[in-house]
Amino acid sequence: MACFTDAAYFLVYKQATSGLLAAVGTLSAGIEIQRLEAAGMSPDQAGNARAPVLAADRPLYNPAEGYASYIVPGVLVLILQQTLLIGIGLLAGTAREDGETQVSEGSFASTAGRVLAYFAIYFAHAVFYFVVVFRLFDLPYRGNLGTTLAFTTPFLLSAICLAIIISNLFRHRETALQVLLFTSLPALFLSGFTWPIEMVPRWLSTLALVIPSTAGTDGFLRINQMGASLAQVTNEWRILWVLAGVYFLLAWWIHIWRMDSFRTSSR
Repeated sequence: MACFTDAAYFLVYKQATSGLLAAVGTLSAGIEIQRLEAAGMSPDQAGNARAPVLAADRPLYNPAEGYASYIVPGVLVLILQQTLLIGIGLLAGTAREDGETQVSEGSFASTAGRVLAYFAIYFAHAVFYFVVVFRLFDLPYRGNLGTTLAFTTPFLLSAICLAIIISNLFRHRETALQVLLFTSLPALFLSGFTWPIEMVPRWLSTLALVIPSTAGTDGFLRINQMGASLAQVTNEWRILWVLAGVYFLLAWWIHIWRMDSFRTSSR
């Protein structure tokens, strides 16, 4: 007997293959039990001889074994990050096209103000994702909302500060979309939930920690899908806070450098 299946869609392939194997196993078990009964065993003895140990296969965190329950919770985290990167990049590119200079005297206050403004907007987006979208599409959610929002804070801050840093590279609004759109797939695979992180080279998985979605996706999935507490994702939470602090200082330094360059060129 031969079976030909298309493994391009992992979950569909798994369902088709599992169904075929279950049908073949049931048929072969019936034949073997009939053979044992013909040899003089009772039906109970034949059943116990055929399968002395019964295994129960129950998926813990995806009971429906659906594609949406598997992929959407992780992709939502990446959407938050990528829309932040692209959106802030578009704003910076548009400002430069219009001849605006994002320079002010209070560089620290200006940088902090931009970060807090973006944070207020995207915190509302995060609440909508985790409160409305999960329930609207009946996605499994086992986490505590307070824990989720506490983990959201450093994730958004680190993504926003990284976006402000990257936005200084764009002189045209289209450039941000063209460049950052293609970073979505690498960030998705480096996050470790679509591709085993153990299969990624060690240097690459270490380098991937500079992307907020790497620690963010792992932490969010463990909180929202596995019901982990904040103490159980402390390592990822600390990584995000470190990234937020480092990226904020770097964004602040770039702001000071641009302010000095603007003063020099205007003399």
